[in-house]
Amino acid sequence: MLSVAMFAALPNLGAATLGWPDGVNVQAGYFNEADKGNIPIGWDLMKKFDRIGTVRIEIPPEQGVRLETMQGWIADANAHGFNVIATYHDYRGNGSDDPGQLLAAARWWRDNYAALAEAGPFTLNLMNEWGGHSLSPEQYADAYNKAIAIVREVYSGTIIVDIPGWAQETVTAAKASPLIEDSDIVFSVHIYSSAYVEQGPRRWMQPEDLVEFAKVDRPIIIGEFGGMREGGADWAALTDTARALGWTVLAWAWNGDGEGMNMVMPSWNDEHSPEAYYPSTYFAQVYARIGNAGASQMTLSVGESIRLGSWPSRYTFAIHGNCSWSIECDADWILGLSPLSGWGTEAISFQVPEYNGQNRREATITVRGEGIVRSFPVIQDAPAKAQSVELADETRE
Repeated sequence: MLSVAMFAALPNLGAATLGWPDGVNVQAGYFNEADKGNIPIGWDLMKKFDRIGTVRIEIPPEQGVRLETMQGWIADANAHGFNVIATYHDYRGNGSDDPGQLLAAARWWRDNYAALAEAGPFTLNLMNEWGGHSLSPEQYADAYNKAIAIVREVYSGTIIVDIPGWAQETVTAAKASPLIEDSDIVFSVHIYSSAYVEQGPRRWMQPEDLVEFAKVDRPIIIGEFGGMREGGADWAALTDTARALGWTVLAWAWNGDGEGMNMVMPSWNDEHSPEAYYPSTYFAQVYARIGNAGASQMTLSVGESIRLGSWPSRYTFAIHGNCSWSIECDADWILGLSPLSGWGTEAISFQVPEYNGQNRREATITVRGEGIVRSFPVIQDAPAKAQSVELADETRE
């Protein structure tokens, strides 16, 4: 892992001048069998998280997603003020060395770019994760030269190009860079614990691989990074290195992942059209690595404790702050505690049933958020004690 001194010496290359904010990925096109991808994305909730400025939208035509649905994603993302990246995604081409897969993506863009652009501006990511670990620099460059030429028939803007090896082969991409004829491309790297550099070092990806890759004369982004999957790469250290290099980093994923890496719940795997979303327990670990994090703050509207009588009760307290948080309770008689996770200011409610015990009972509610812990007891009195407390309250009134 790089030291602070090494971070200070990192090169400030072209990638740092893109000016794109960090953000998240959205993969909606695999859900809602009746009308693929036509689901609520949760744009209003996303907008509340001010470190999210860019949205990378996965577009899978092979899933039968209607063009109008794709346009809706782009239009809504633009309407909410996000910088938009649109990525052609065909899972059959992930890691493929078949140039035909890449050329099919290029032809799809040629046929559909104009219609999608009517929905609002976006940067074109030619294809998600084309190219395997064994692809040579010459093969990679030749395939992209042909594909880019097709896209250029209709699109003159910046083209994002995922590097080979499921977007992990930095050495191959660096060698291929001078062979790629187009000057307006951005390389995209994908970071997970499973990230492996087969060509050159032949090991799990290391931060120094990114530092070395930064020497290419191209801008670079981290098109995906995530905190799960098995492997020996330190995804957090890699993402921190990319940020130190000035690269835009995009978390995987807001929603739509099939492996549990969903920042909000319900997951679209479980429910494709929920009435509302809330941050998942996975949210905090990736959100902490996008944007410029200010000092996290969190306070509760609760004093030293919450004290309730023996009768059934409902109580609401508030969390105030600028961080993501999760809630836990150590007693099963606290009912309906909700929501269990969230971000920023939120009202939290719970219920307690009638209590007929001989002694008071006590539970502890704990709120954890980005290194901050707040806890307080909830006390429910036994009937005799509750009666005396009630009379004392009446006397004060």
